[in-house]
Amino acid sequence: MNTLVAYFTKYGNTRTVASAVADVMAWNGEIRLLAVDRVTPEDLAWAEQVIVGSPTWYQAVPKPVKAAIKAWPKRSLKGKRFATFDTASEMWEPLMAMTASKGVAGLLRRLKGRPLGKPATFIVDTTEDPDHPDDREYNVVTLRDAAIGDATAWAKEIAAAATRT
Repeated sequence: MNTLVAYFTKYGNTRTVASAVADVMAWNGEIRLLAVDRVTPEDLAWAEQVIVGSPTWYQAVPKPVKAAIKAWPKRSLKGKRFATFDTASEMWEPLMAMTASKGVAGLLRRLKGRPLGKPATFIVDTTEDPDHPDDREYNVVTLRDAAIGDATAWAKEIAAAATRT
């Protein structure tokens, strides 16, 4: 099964998760791992399923991700299945419902795709740079130790769901 794994990353964490997901999905067929803004109509036509990963910024989908997906051809996911994941800082429980993966899923539904499973969130920790405590550009953002194992388990669930449909 041809699987496109697209991602957006700022600190490299979402790409790391996307790579782990792609490794699992490769067990079932061919993989293309691309930055979301580099996905072409040909990539979408080639794919039988699409997985998109994004960081969560301010409990939302980052503008570059929205812009990239909105540039994809209308109905480009018709007849295709999709899954979404995000990387996010651990937040107060009600805010955890507002992560990028859910917003991306909505964008992919508008392209007529059908979900393969529930959106997933993989936790990152943010550490402020003591020399620049008020400047987010200097923060250090790292995946939690369990994130790759969690991503691998989630990808196995997605792969299993894909083979059942």
